[in-house]
Amino acid sequence: VTALTVAALALAAFFVSRATLRPVRDLVQATEALADGDLRTRVRVRGRDELSDLAESFNSMARQLEETQSELRKAERNAAWAEMARQVAHEIKNPLGPIKGYTKVIEREVLKAGALNEVVQRGIEIIRQEVDTIDARAQGLLELARPPEPSSPFPLAA
Repeated sequence: VTALTVAALALAAFFVSRATLRPVRDLVQATEALADGDLRTRVRVRGRDELSDLAESFNSMARQLEETQSELRKAERNAAWAEMARQVAHEIKNPLGPIKGYTKVIEREVLKAGALNEVVQRGIEIIRQEVDTIDARAQGLLELARPPEPSSPFPLAA
């Protein structure tokens, strides 16, 4: 009878320990997978005990990590586009300064010569307008490239 009781207790202890250790083992494996970069790893929630609460907490954390990684990727793409816009704006704005300057020189020299006629004056005005339009568009690219001002849901104390 004693041997049978000991065997039954040993068998019961074996099954209870397996039932207890399986969720722990699952959590360990999921944690290792998450550490290796698999952010889609989730743990099966079994029952309503402390280990189930831990599994739910792990799943919530893994979901938040996945969302954060997605947001970081979006931010990286936005930063890349902003950098490209900044470089394009820089390349556009570089020649505009000399064009503006030489337009003034041409106008001044033609005025000195007394030969400023309607065609030359209209041409100079068109050049100025187009340079200003291009400059405004390049400025718009530069503003697109600027990071947005951080906003806080909490008002600053005065």
